[in-house]
Amino acid sequence: MAGVGSGKTSQLEELYERHHGSIYRFLRRSGCRTSLAEDLTQEVFLRVLRYRSTFQRDSAFSPWLFKIARNLLLDHRMRRGIEVDSEPYFTRAPDPGASPERAAEAKLELSRLASGLSRLSLEQRHALLLARFHDLSYREIGAILDCTEGAVKARVYRALQNLSRELGEKESTP
Repeated sequence: MAGVGSGKTSQLEELYERHHGSIYRFLRRSGCRTSLAEDLTQEVFLRVLRYRSTFQRDSAFSPWLFKIARNLLLDHRMRRGIEVDSEPYFTRAPDPGASPERAAEAKLELSRLASGLSRLSLEQRHALLLARFHDLSYREIGAILDCTEGAVKARVYRALQNLSRELGEKESTP
């Protein structure tokens, strides 16, 4: 990012190659349809270029990038609304040695996880996604979500409780 910030815009390609998958997955898991997540991912990197002068060289790049993605997502939701996709946000490479029954169970587990996440508030979902799937610290997540580290911890805790309750209720229903 230091190179991009100093005018070497050709280095944006390296940043894109390194980070576009994480941004895309974050947007998909936030409920964006595939095509919208692709478009917003492209827009995130255009904004990186446009707002490169606002990047603080002594701070980490990933939290800044996720903040751009989240702000873009929130802007889009406010302007147009987002249609939540019904296909799972999570994919896992199938285990080649798994029985057809186990493969079906794994697919069902991912679908249930996606369904449970879709029922969380956006604040809880983002805190949980950033903490558990993108390995950001609570301090970094707080900067992205514009809240304190303690608030992030509380959101993640509540999200896990709610998700656990959602998944537990699904299991107990015949």
